[in-house]
Amino acid sequence: MPEAQAPVLVVGAGPVGLVVACELLQQGVPVRVVDANRHHSLHSRAISVWPRVLEVLRRIDVADALVERGHRVNGVGYYSSGRLLGTARLDRLADTPYPFGLMLAQSRTEEVLEKRLAELGGTVERGVRLTGLRRLPDRCAVTLEHEDGAAEETEVPWLVGADGAHSTTRKLLGIAFEGDQPDVSFAIADAYVDGDLSDRLLGYCYSPRGSLALGPLGDDVFRLAVSVPHPEDDTPPPLALFQEVLDERAPGHGVVRGLKWSTTFRVRVRTAARFSAGRCFLAGDAAHVMSPAGGQGMNTGLQDAVNLGWKLAGVARGRLDPAALDSYDAERREAAHRVTATTGRQTRWGFVSQRAQIAARDAALRGADRTGLVQRALAPIVAQTDTHYGPAPSPTELAKELARGTGARPGARVPVLLGAVGSTVRAERVRAEATQAERTQAEGAQAEGIRAEEVRAEGIQAEAAPTEETLPERDFTEAPPADGGSTDGTFPDGGFPNGGPTDGGPTDEAFPDGGPTDEAFPDGGFTDEGWVAAERDAFTVLLRWDPAGSAAHRSEAVARLRADAPPETRWTDLSAAPDGVLTRLLGPAPVAAVVRPDGHLFRRVRPEDVPAALRAARALPHF
Repeated sequence: MPEAQAPVLVVGAGPVGLVVACELLQQGVPVRVVDANRHHSLHSRAISVWPRVLEVLRRIDVADALVERGHRVNGVGYYSSGRLLGTARLDRLADTPYPFGLMLAQSRTEEVLEKRLAELGGTVERGVRLTGLRRLPDRCAVTLEHEDGAAEETEVPWLVGADGAHSTTRKLLGIAFEGDQPDVSFAIADAYVDGDLSDRLLGYCYSPRGSLALGPLGDDVFRLAVSVPHPEDDTPPPLALFQEVLDERAPGHGVVRGLKWSTTFRVRVRTAARFSAGRCFLAGDAAHVMSPAGGQGMNTGLQDAVNLGWKLAGVARGRLDPAALDSYDAERREAAHRVTATTGRQTRWGFVSQRAQIAARDAALRGADRTGLVQRALAPIVAQTDTHYGPAPSPTELAKELARGTGARPGARVPVLLGAVGSTVRAERVRAEATQAERTQAEGAQAEGIRAEEVRAEGIQAEAAPTEETLPERDFTEAPPADGGSTDGTFPDGGFPNGGPTDGGPTDEAFPDGGPTDEAFPDGGFTDEGWVAAERDAFTVLLRWDPAGSAAHRSEAVARLRADAPPETRWTDLSAAPDGVLTRLLGPAPVAAVVRPDGHLFRRVRPEDVPAALRAARALPHF
């Protein structure tokens, strides 16, 4: 199918639009991508990629390439007048294969994504802007203006507007874009800084005169974000401004020896009244803009892209009912509101100026850090591993539910390895946390008043991420094989490289044990580091049986379930898995968990009810 006749038109080739396009192409759905700009912007505000987003980007085989190019940080430190109040440690998160934050310029993220788009057979038509849009019952009629002024009239079944905060798509759809207008402006710069500032912690530094954010990008380059009065013009802020604020607010000594670039902007907080209108969708900044505090904006948009991409591909390929697309607006708009509220609170922390208010804020953060609340509650928020669709429990409610063994609610993120089936990329299990001795040393140093980030093990080099290999394209009309394996002709034995043995799993280095050897589970399902591998393009069923049951009974039961389920469904037996995060999440009792391709729990049911749950999953009713 020519690009001009592709079923999906993506307007906007920033990170969000590129991820949507890659999601579609990887599942064999042709897509056309247009962008009004002729070139990438070299200056961007987005520099952080958090653990949850690395997890979902592994679905399109770009997570490890980003890790190779980015600079890792172990957590986020919160400071008041140079003194550490608390630290949200990402390197102590046990439920993610990416326990770190990644710092890299948005332009480099776009380079990785556009390279992946090209590998999948896609291109970006630059200098092409959307100028007209009409919604029809079964398609979208659009007008595109090319760089030479020529107008193109065309129709597409679906349209995705990922065209930024000033979205033409949103305006043409008549969707309201409202919200608060904080009285806040920031000066930002990428600067060369010498001194003793931590290059492994993202720092938020509060003072009575305003706030400072320090984002290490590696090679002595830091992103500096400084609260300033509203600018009178577009004159770039000078080096002297950043040096003055660094001296006043930073937790250490730093000398700014040069600026790569600088600018100012006014914070705007808005959310679209809806993220979809018929066959048209909004994603990323076109759907929401939020405070830069916490570095959550682009990450929230990338989660939009994955959520929409796998659903739209599923509908286009006939694996999901069209009604499944209704869940996109409900899930992602609710998620955006939660993130916006969190970033708004963090912004307000930085503008407390009265002595009593400062004392209260600092005491609250210190107390939360001492009791572990910062780690339990704030670290997952920063990492976006707290993403939950439907009514989300508070941290206290979640702790009580897990203690009672009632298991996670539908919509919860399940800590599984995404993108494992049909992929030759092995996710790094990078444990950036120190050994127990090093941790004890750091804690002792902290007790003596030494900043914890200054106590770091020397000479430890992280392993380089493995080289990615490209997946072959799939035919849009290709049906899944009868045995439920991957439709990728390279992997005829259930989606694993090297063919895989017949006794339950692959023999490639990422799966040396092959997972359970029970014949009822020919797909295996465990990596060598204990992660459960999830199906990329379909649902995964995690089964935990009554330990008193026999293997023969299990095999018979699974055979019956598989006979009544979609053939592309992936099955994994958790009975052999050690107690850990999944046990706490799903509960210890016999259970079947139906997990979506994006790693969120659809339903927990009795094993015999799995086929009915999978049938219901075609329409993705809201939680």
